[in-house]
Amino acid sequence: MISKESFFQLNASRQWPAYEDPRPDELFSSWLTRIAHLHGLKVETFCKIYWKNLTFWNRDIDRFYYDKVSAVFLANSRITPDKLRNTFLSSYEGKLFELATYKTNQNWIIPLGIYHRTRSGYGQMYCPRCLYNDEQISKPYFRKSWRLSLSFACVDCGSWLSDRCPNCNSPVVFFRNEVGFKNILPDVNIARCYRCREKLSNEQINMPADKSIITLQTTLNRCLIAESPPIDFLVYPFQYLDILHHLIRLINSKSTLLAQLRHSLCELNKLEYWQPIGSYRDRFDTLPIGERMKLLLLAHYLLEDWPSRFINVVYPIKRLRSAWLLKDLTSKHYWFDYEVMFHFYITNSNR
Repeated sequence: MISKESFFQLNASRQWPAYEDPRPDELFSSWLTRIAHLHGLKVETFCKIYWKNLTFWNRDIDRFYYDKVSAVFLANSRITPDKLRNTFLSSYEGKLFELATYKTNQNWIIPLGIYHRTRSGYGQMYCPRCLYNDEQISKPYFRKSWRLSLSFACVDCGSWLSDRCPNCNSPVVFFRNEVGFKNILPDVNIARCYRCREKLSNEQINMPADKSIITLQTTLNRCLIAESPPIDFLVYPFQYLDILHHLIRLINSKSTLLAQLRHSLCELNKLEYWQPIGSYRDRFDTLPIGERMKLLLLAHYLLEDWPSRFINVVYPIKRLRSAWLLKDLTSKHYWFDYEVMFHFYITNSNR
């Protein structure tokens, strides 16, 4: 491992000598960790060199494109601003959500459960077979899409994603693989559990997903990549995804009335009925992968063939009217509000 002084001398040209572009769909923290290791430095040492007064790892650094962070990369590498911006989750602005926010939880982004530099939440998912395939070509890396709550399967491998160590059930915190190695750089393969050192990359791990699940994941992926909402007349993906997230919250409600909606949808989709897990405050984005998939499947089904299917499923539930269907809806979209008010608004004259 080289010293900080040697690194500064080596980097006098203002260009990192061991620079490598981010891989396709690579997450910023994954890329940053690989850049540090390419220079023979621990990632925390690398960050202290360039951001002395910035508390780096006690926040979700992948959420937002910070000027202080981006300025260093633009000055010391050949990356373009657009390519750099695309490594952050805020690059989904206008697709996954209308506006990226930092101070509050964002819909569709799985929180990490940050406490100082540790992580208690299972916010970093991965595909074991993808990580294994990466190792055969170069080095494994973590995808940006593996931080999204609408991701549950890998369409390339046809298998489920995982969000924890298969050995000790710890969250994935790849930048902490260096902890406990004071004077030497540990194995720079970041596809390991930071706690028990179990490999996360494994071609033998095969959790095949049903064809219908892969089809749903493909549809949701296309919504972000090709920017084509499943409902034809919509222009932006977030117009669809905002309402999808709202319907998921309704379907997962513990209300007796809304439980009837969940029961009907389960019967139509031949799913076993289940009671919502957790408390009222538990967000969809914090639920286990399997629970998220079921809710996405039901909400997506409800929005297919809009608005006919929505009306046909909701109408038999007599007390389920506009007040319930629009309750706590934070993002107003005319195409949804209009159909709800037209078909399910109750007044004294039409009661």
